[in-house]
Amino acid sequence: DGSGRRRTAIIIAHKLSTVQRADRIAILDQGRLVRRLSCRYLHPPPHAFCSMEDGSGLRPPDRLVIGYGRHQGGEEAPVGIPLRDARQGLAFTAPPGVGKTQLAANLADQLRPCGYTLIDGKGDDSGNLVEVVRRRIPLADEPRLIVLDLLDEWPIGLNPLAEVNLTDPAGIDQILGQIEAIFARLDPETWSRSPRMKGYLRKATLLVLEGDDHPTLAHVKQALLDATYRERLLRSCRNVEVHDFWAVEFPRMGEQQQSSRDALISRFDMLLDSELTRYLFNQVKPALSFHEAIAERLLVLVPLPHRSLGALAGSA
Repeated sequence: DGSGRRRTAIIIAHKLSTVQRADRIAILDQGRLVRRLSCRYLHPPPHAFCSMEDGSGLRPPDRLVIGYGRHQGGEEAPVGIPLRDARQGLAFTAPPGVGKTQLAANLADQLRPCGYTLIDGKGDDSGNLVEVVRRRIPLADEPRLIVLDLLDEWPIGLNPLAEVNLTDPAGIDQILGQIEAIFARLDPETWSRSPRMKGYLRKATLLVLEGDDHPTLAHVKQALLDATYRERLLRSCRNVEVHDFWAVEFPRMGEQQQSSRDALISRFDMLLDSELTRYLFNQVKPALSFHEAIAERLLVLVPLPHRSLGALAGSA
């Protein structure tokens, strides 16, 4: 950031990204200097190296190779991260044109034995990630390949409320998180400062999940708007917190408190006014069961047409 220009700066850090612009890096172990290196190259720790015992590509990998490094003896070998760590979220940032698409395609190649779902946020750009990955899938794996084209003349349904197991608390929390993420992408600045809107969304979604046999996002909007529909849903609601909120707390709220519900409804309008996203989210039966896709190790490619969808591409 320029603070160290024309002076010597000593930086103590736990993350390499903090010192990536340093001229020299000293590595300490238990307070003892063990290595002094140029910032241009750091020896990976021993546990970062990947086993190359199975080069067939038929067995699901234990690690994802992200590059190459040298052992202390000087020999070069692949390095990577455990597959279990990648499941928690993996992000790569770099300037345009340095190979992020190639890196993502390389990771997809390694994950091919166990299957994956790849969502490309710039799916209608020339040379997009889905195109690159699609070309690299061998003919033998074609039977496992599914491409979901949102602009197809036959509307694709990806109902996020379908197939929810109400006996699994973790699964319910996951669905609620996914629904919140849809609305967070529509209006990230306001959403992060609107706990009441989040509360309305969670309570309405839980009510619909328990009370409607074929729930969709349109039903969640209806639950926010229609008192008669809410009354019908409440008869099947076994969640005490949700039941008491709609049956006791909500009718007592003043206009100012209920304004958060109106703000949430306007965001539903933003999402469902588009014919494409309305068909996408409101078909009762989804075009693809992701539970089955995982079980059958399918290769699912989803190019999101951000030029056509605009701001709605993030929500999809």
